[in-house]
Amino acid sequence: MTFYITEALLDGLNLQPGSQIGIFDIDPGTGAQICVGAASVTQIISPSTYLEMIASMNDGSVPGQSNGFTPGNPFIFKFICQSGVLIEQVNYSFPYPGYNQVFASLGSAIVNLSGTSPVSNQQFINLNQGWT
Repeated sequence: MTFYITEALLDGLNLQPGSQIGIFDIDPGTGAQICVGAASVTQIISPSTYLEMIASMNDGSVPGQSNGFTPGNPFIFKFICQSGVLIEQVNYSFPYPGYNQVFASLGSAIVNLSGTSPVSNQQFINLNQGWT
């Protein structure tokens, strides 16, 4: 399946060159997420400078183990930004109607991506001397 990424944002800003985008599916046998496609970002992504990605379909060559996507399953996208931080909360939308919105054999999808950085649950507060 071919994906055309026409926008990739992280916290509302363009995903920077050196970042990576991964496409994942759920292995029906194990329930684990498996990577079915990936690409490196080499320039700012836009409708005129889209990123083309290929995802592999499960071919059934390994009994009991998926080696690609299952048709009909929803997409899962992830970013690894150039600093190495894994972004697992990536939403997607379809800017143009008429293309596949789930995994499909020989399918194609035009997708906009928007990720959100993880929020740390730690907060550091400087205390005045004598406070603990």
